[in-house]
Amino acid sequence: MPTQYDQKRLDLLIDKQKLDKNFLDKVIAQKNN
Repeated sequence: MPTQYDQKRLDLLIDKQKLDKNFLDKVIAQKNN
């Protein structure tokens, strides 16, 4: 079982990946325009 700390860290990693993906999507969108 992951501890509460591990779960928090995992959530942060997932959030960071979402932010990175959003950033990439914006960059790609700007290149396409």
